[in-house]
Amino acid sequence: VRNTWLNLFGCLNSDIFFAYEPGVVKFTGFSGQSVVEYDGTLTTIDGVIYQAAQVYYDITFSFQGKPIAINESIGGIVCATVPGWAHVWPEVVKVDDTDTGRTVEMPVAIHVSDIHRYAAFNEVF
Repeated sequence: VRNTWLNLFGCLNSDIFFAYEPGVVKFTGFSGQSVVEYDGTLTTIDGVIYQAAQVYYDITFSFQGKPIAINESIGGIVCATVPGWAHVWPEVVKVDDTDTGRTVEMPVAIHVSDIHRYAAFNEVF
């Protein structure tokens, strides 16, 4: 199970996860420890009576959320939908600004790159 969790590090949710839309939640890790409790139950080992240990794991999962932007203006260009975890970068061309006489960079397109893997969190968590 631990290897499955390690392989999910940095993945985004592919389906609705705890009411969050796909692509909004990123798995950022987990931590845990084993915990031993004694509830008074007795057990016999080699003729000696002991209190039976109840062992379980206390695990904490970490997630981050980043919302999907709608009609986001980037460099004067409106993007209808920008996934929260997408890498967004403008494509620019150099043009001469007639007002200042300087050469400036003007955005002509916005690229949205999906750089994360997706996973079905509901099947694992």
